[in-house]
Amino acid sequence: MDYFVMSGNAIVAKWENNRLNILNERLCPLYLINKKDFMGWVTGRALCTNRMNADKLRNILHLKYINQTGIALSVNAAKITDNYWVKPVESKLCYEDIRFTDDKFADLAMKGEMGRLDPEKNYAGTRTPELTNTGFCEKCWKKIKGEWWLYKRVSDNERFSEVFASNLGRKMGISISECVKGRGSVKSKDFTDNASVNFEAASGFIDERMDYIQIVNRLYRFAPHIIPDYIRMLVFDALIDNRTRNTNSYGILRDTEDGHIISLAPLFNHNETLLALGYPDRVDRSGDGQIKRVNALFKYDRSLRNYIPQLLEEDLFEVFDAVGIRVKKKLLLPYVLNAYVRIVTGKDMGFFCSLYGELDRSI
Repeated sequence: MDYFVMSGNAIVAKWENNRLNILNERLCPLYLINKKDFMGWVTGRALCTNRMNADKLRNILHLKYINQTGIALSVNAAKITDNYWVKPVESKLCYEDIRFTDDKFADLAMKGEMGRLDPEKNYAGTRTPELTNTGFCEKCWKKIKGEWWLYKRVSDNERFSEVFASNLGRKMGISISECVKGRGSVKSKDFTDNASVNFEAASGFIDERMDYIQIVNRLYRFAPHIIPDYIRMLVFDALIDNRTRNTNSYGILRDTEDGHIISLAPLFNHNETLLALGYPDRVDRSGDGQIKRVNALFKYDRSLRNYIPQLLEEDLFEVFDAVGIRVKKKLLLPYVLNAYVRIVTGKDMGFFCSLYGELDRSI
């Protein structure tokens, strides 16, 4: 079948005879511009079928034997966080026809529970944002007072890590998604305000195999104004030991009217950081791989050090208190602070500091 790729009600590309033609580069998704892979783009927008409750969701929607491409196409590959979608070339659909309006499948998607669903009703063909809610953990979109919130099911350690990261980022002046803790879950508000701006993952313009230096050089040519926030992200990830940041877990915001790049998107997805795998064995962070890579970038271009965000010891105390979850601060506080000191000083090897209350301020 042939399809139009849409941005709102504007046609931006056409998939015809297994070939992609870009018709409006200004508004077209960057992934399609750079990779010319229509089916890869559509499939990447689909529900992860390995999630625990994915089969329950697919069964009730009569999509049990449909692959990920078909799952995405069943809702026109529409998402909450951008205004891109697809339609058959003969279709008369407009953007308002395919937008998501309710969250009736939220409990089923995250908890495997029927919630407000009627077990006797036929839900085949029903539209739900859960079919394009990507990622591996159990999650769902809920609409609260007209605003979309993403709920994620997490362990206690992941819950602390997510909320701590959100609070620490804001304390450091980093653009980051607000995260609110719940019982066995966390929730984050849709930072696109229901696709008032378009979120595009970095996978659309960055190769996953690139190192930090290569990415910065790419950004100098592509969008130099987002480099300061990119550097802040690298430093922040090193502090919270974020080893899972990839090109699908950060990205940019684009204007829906003219397609220009507004900024790096607020940071998100921090449940697998810091405490997610348990308490660290050592807190001095000597030889830490992420810190080494950040310091190597700063040695390559010393001017980038100007974008290191400020972090004070008292800031960390405030963040721990604000999170309101009991943890071993005597381990975690120096673990975070030592990473910061190693980046600020450029000393990623050697032992110094560092038990809580005995931090070496002379370094």
